[in-house]
Amino acid sequence: ITQFFGVFMDFKRFWRDDLHAEYKEFMENYTELEECTEKVEGLMDQERKVLAIESTKNVDVTELNTTPVKNSIHAMIRTWKYKYASQLHFAAKRDLDDIIK
Repeated sequence: ITQFFGVFMDFKRFWRDDLHAEYKEFMENYTELEECTEKVEGLMDQERKVLAIESTKNVDVTELNTTPVKNSIHAMIRTWKYKYASQLHFAAKRDLDDIIK
């Protein structure tokens, strides 16, 4: 059972690390939108990985349901993906506004 749930440890940064501070530091220091794009793509990769985890696992006579854990981690990933993506949308809007002027 421990080994099966160990797969979730790949995502521990989403509940262990201070992602608000990480985001704030990133926003203060990034210089190119490509860096933001890379963050979004990395989060999309994490999203695919968490969704690929088995939803149920039979261990002896017990069936483990990981759906609640998967859904929670997926929601955290989506939240941060949207946060970084919103910066890309803001930059695109700003660029379009500059073109229109």
